[in-house]
Amino acid sequence: MISPKIVLIALASLLSAQLCVALPLASPTKTTTTKTTTTRTTTTSKTTTTKTTTTSKTTSTTTTTTIYSPNPKYPAQFLNLKDDWYLQLPVASTPNGTTFGSSSNPGLQTFSSSNFFVNADKTGVVFNTTNTGVTTGGSTHPRTELRQVTGIAKSWNSSDVGPHELNITLSKDYLPPGIISIFAQLFSVASGAQFTYRVVRQSNGATSIAVCTKSGCYTYDDNYTLGTRFSLQISVSQNMVTSRYLNLGKPLKTNAVMGSTSNPYFHTIPTIPYGDYVFKTGSYCTILKGVQPDDAYCQATFNSITVS
Repeated sequence: MISPKIVLIALASLLSAQLCVALPLASPTKTTTTKTTTTRTTTTSKTTTTKTTTTSKTTSTTTTTTIYSPNPKYPAQFLNLKDDWYLQLPVASTPNGTTFGSSSNPGLQTFSSSNFFVNADKTGVVFNTTNTGVTTGGSTHPRTELRQVTGIAKSWNSSDVGPHELNITLSKDYLPPGIISIFAQLFSVASGAQFTYRVVRQSNGATSIAVCTKSGCYTYDDNYTLGTRFSLQISVSQNMVTSRYLNLGKPLKTNAVMGSTSNPYFHTIPTIPYGDYVFKTGSYCTILKGVQPDDAYCQATFNSITVS
């Protein structure tokens, strides 16, 4: 017969063995591993986010540099003015002088002044015409104006098949009430302006854009808002002049009558045959020293000028 004491000892040993087997199942090792894994994942995620942000900033900087660099410092570089142009200014060429100042290539490539400069936004070239009393020969009004260079290669015959073209995009920023500012001309060296493209501001502030020829004036836009960008193309071929005006701040409306109800507006009319035509463009201003205030001015900002 087995002793009760021996039975108790055997039962105690068996219970102890079972507890030893169960202990690993209750171990927190997996919980610890899960926490460690979670911590590592979070750390890795933060590192990845930091790298992504850094890469994004670098890409943005590179793109900005590509778009805006190099920034032309000088107007001739911005507008790509080559040997086709000669600049006339409303300031004296010498201190206290009366002869108008000017600049031609190659000096024009690095010329800038308070009358002719690239604007702060780097979007255009400002033509600022001040009331100095200094004018070109034969004129009573000041100008900041580009003139196509005359000579065998630059002046041309209106009878050419061509076409000879001037394309400009600009805004008329300011002119005083009661003043006219001419922004483009078809000009005969010997006989003067044949077509003048102008902004007219009435004494009440109403502003319009028109062209005047030897046979009359034609209104392109009878409700122009100062500062609004517009484009003009002048095309000359076989003694005919086609002009196309487009107000870039208004909806397109074609096949309408002349004036503000049509945008773009264009027409073709004959010109007087001459063999010495050139284009002019800029800011000619009908202010007069002693009549308008000394601080009176006209200003236009040109975004592009091309000639062919």
